[in-house]
Amino acid sequence: MRNAVVTFWRSILVLCIAQFIAGCTTFKPTLYQPSINGGYGYSDQRIDPGEYRITVSGNAATSAKTLWNQLLFRAAEITLNTGHAYFVVAPNAVGDLVNIKPAFLMPQFGLGPGAGFGVRMPLVQYEGYPVGVEPSRQLVATATITVSDRKQRGMDGTFDAKAVENRLKSKIF
Repeated sequence: MRNAVVTFWRSILVLCIAQFIAGCTTFKPTLYQPSINGGYGYSDQRIDPGEYRITVSGNAATSAKTLWNQLLFRAAEITLNTGHAYFVVAPNAVGDLVNIKPAFLMPQFGLGPGAGFGVRMPLVQYEGYPVGVEPSRQLVATATITVSDRKQRGMDGTFDAKAVENRLKSKIF
């Protein structure tokens, strides 16, 4: 009977470790998708006829380059869906790193007050965070675009929507 109990608890421990490792290895960049309830992805808002604000947010595994590609791809989609050929990105486009906070907490071991239920001074730290505390970051890029039927000569930030879509389609999907 004792061997069966030990074997059971060992199996549970192995299963928990396997799930933890699988969870760590499946952390992937944010896919190109609409943002649902403020989650990761893109959202857009029509400001005026022919003018749109696009926001794209990604998780910590999403590079800034991927985020900007997704933003330009969304701008091309909006432009083509509204029957236009070109879009101009306003010079106020920005990218920010926001929401740095612990994403999840795991039991800590160390010295100090609360050692039984959590610790103030963990024995092991990685990049300033106690082991088991994962920093969370969210990259956000925002741009305002104006759609147009013709190329705006001499204006920086003018893009051919079809060319952008063709160039980025393989990188986005």
